Amino acid sequence: MPKLDAKVLVLLSPLVNADLLRKGLYHIRCHVEETTAVLPDEPNQDTPINVTNCQLIASPSAAPVKGRYPKAFVSSGNTGITKTVYIQYLQQNYVFSDWFLFDVSIPLERIPENIENQSAKITLSLKLCGCEKEEASFEEFVVVSQRSVCVNIQYNGGTHDYTDVLFDFVYMAAIGVNVHAVIVGMDTEDTKLQRPIMVQPPYTSKWSIFKNHTSLEPVVYPSFKHLLGKEPENFAPRQRSAGIPAIPPRAEMYKVTLNGTSDKYKSVIKILSSTYKKLRGISSDIISHCRRSRENVDIPNFPEIHIIKGAMESDIAAVFMRASASVATVWSYFSAERIADQNFLESLIYITHRNRVSYLSNSTVDVFDPSKMSLSRYSSIARETRSTLSLESNVYCKENTELPSEASIIFVEYVSDAGPLKLTTLKTGLPDVSPSKSSTSSGDLSVNNDLGLGQEDTPNSVTSQSLNWSFTDHTYPYLLCSITGATGHHYPSDVHLVICHHGLDGHHYDLKLYKTYLELALPQVTFDFLLIKGNQGNTFNNFEAMTDQAVSEFREYMTTCMVSPTKISFIGHSLGNIVLRNMLTRAEMAKYLGCMHTFISICAPHLGTFVSSSSLVSTGMWFLQKWRGSQSLLQLQLRDHPDPHQTFIYQLSRKPTFEHFTTLLLVSSHQDKYVPFHSARLQLPEDANAICTAMLANIWEPIRRNKINVIRYTIDHSLQLSTNSFIGRAAHIAMLENGKFVEKFVILHSTKWFI
Repeated sequence: MPKLDAKVLVLLSPLVNADLLRKGLYHIRCHVEETTAVLPDEPNQDTPINVTNCQLIASPSAAPVKGRYPKAFVSSGNTGITKTVYIQYLQQNYVFSDWFLFDVSIPLERIPENIENQSAKITLSLKLCGCEKEEASFEEFVVVSQRSVCVNIQYNGGTHDYTDVLFDFVYMAAIGVNVHAVIVGMDTEDTKLQRPIMVQPPYTSKWSIFKNHTSLEPVVYPSFKHLLGKEPENFAPRQRSAGIPAIPPRAEMYKVTLNGTSDKYKSVIKILSSTYKKLRGISSDIISHCRRSRENVDIPNFPEIHIIKGAMESDIAAVFMRASASVATVWSYFSAERIADQNFLESLIYITHRNRVSYLSNSTVDVFDPSKMSLSRYSSIARETRSTLSLESNVYCKENTELPSEASIIFVEYVSDAGPLKLTTLKTGLPDVSPSKSSTSSGDLSVNNDLGLGQEDTPNSVTSQSLNWSFTDHTYPYLLCSITGATGHHYPSDVHLVICHHGLDGHHYDLKLYKTYLELALPQVTFDFLLIKGNQGNTFNNFEAMTDQAVSEFREYMTTCMVSPTKISFIGHSLGNIVLRNMLTRAEMAKYLGCMHTFISICAPHLGTFVSSSSLVSTGMWFLQKWRGSQSLLQLQLRDHPDPHQTFIYQLSRKPTFEHFTTLLLVSSHQDKYVPFHSARLQLPEDANAICTAMLANIWEPIRRNKINVIRYTIDHSLQLSTNSFIGRAAHIAMLENGKFVEKFVILHSTKWFI
């Protein structure tokens, strides 16, 4: 079976300890998964994509990674293994310079006749392997986490892309994956092909070599895999069959029509031609960049590909030879220069980040008039928005990338003093007042093409001027600072402390994803996180006791920290927000109130839970309160005192809390039935009573008086039908466990408030 020969060049770098829970030795193993697919016209025959070889190529210009641990190598089974490193502290990073080159065979039957926007799909399997020792043999390493990177090898020019990969919740290491994948030739495996049929042109002619329907002789083509190195030694043009008369001079006017299998070979010529043009364009840009930084740069003499559109049957092999040889030459130059050129990787990371932000921002809908938004309206607009999303990345991590069908749709409502807004109109008919649609930030990074780069930017469109960027108030491309060594304006004396508190029966690591993505997205900010631990397992206690524990941990932190924080922000989930608010009423916090910066309130029962939209959840919470004797649930139901005005939640509404912050982000979901929608959004329910109305007035009056930025975020999750989704728990915990949503919310809607 004829196969296409593809080259897949992979760089795994940098490796960053985002938040590994265990120190020790680590390396990453990479291999191309061999897959099979059944063709529609041949249901009983599999067409495998397999790897024929893998080799290690080290960059000659890169500085060696120091240490006594094993260097990168290729193991049996064509698996590339990075250098082993010892990780012992947070944000420790390593920049590798070892490339793995995989030779991949793709069945010709997979090639469509029209190659535009078509691709061959392969999967890179990445395995994070670790050993909790300072010295260990290779056999002692175990796979602790695994990720799959999807690579679409574009037939029209190949794929040159980059993505970040974040491993799992426990082993949270991040690795950059740079991929260059192109089709460079074809191996016919000496398959006999039907001779192309020469047809008579529409003008008059009295002669045709097929006039007497002479039988056709099969044509045997040489194995084209040898063309990448040198021409076949014993190749000679096929001799004309004695049964076919000589072609007269006028035959040069005849055209060749490719039928059946030959149509595939016509597509292969197009693939090789487009690959050549793309590689030559990128190589030219690399040369231009090198000329600015180095003298005496050799300019290669790239051969040209001349496609003979009207080629005779005897010329087809020569066309393949010329095309394959040309691609081999330019690939050889490109791969050598790409491995040695660092700036090209920085450009890819930058473009990938911009395109990712642009893609994610399309799942944001801005609401101008919330009175028009019923719960069913949120769901219908979310479905419509998902149908318009399109993921155009050719290299992405399956576990880390939010696909259109599973996207969480974020509705944004600017409530109070959110700054100048630009009014536009959405397809849904709702006015759009989001500053993010005109510019994701007020800095250099925005989705409206400040630098003129769009979704279809290719690396060969990047020039030296776009290599100079700065991020002052928005996300920094993940892992870029690990390569460049630059983190923007970084003042170690300015520490931003973020205090996090989990919800009912939660764990102090529940908000770990918010911590990780804030640190990755804002390396120019010196963060310190205090994850309240003492209330873990004690959330059924009363709020005063939980507040005592949280304040105690804060005081302990302040006595042990080397630098006092200049900013303090809160991130809370569910009832943890009530504990955080109550902390601000304690005398121990008085001298730090001027440092309060941003409060992210996630699914918080600020108005209690006594007005619930779910009778099922209300009954369940009542039973849980009785069974566990929970004081906190009793307080949330405003049943801890006969007089509602003397209950804990009501009294808290009268104390100064939110007004100490510059920004309040209220995150909720209409699918969450554990916490009433109105309570998390700080708005009146339809059946509001006097107590609820009074609490809202108590809370909002100082917020408006102090002109606090208040933004509501309503999340519509793409949830599978289950018991958890039916009772409303799935949406409640998705705010913590759905890493794809957390990443999007942090980089699009949170980072600007943590600068």
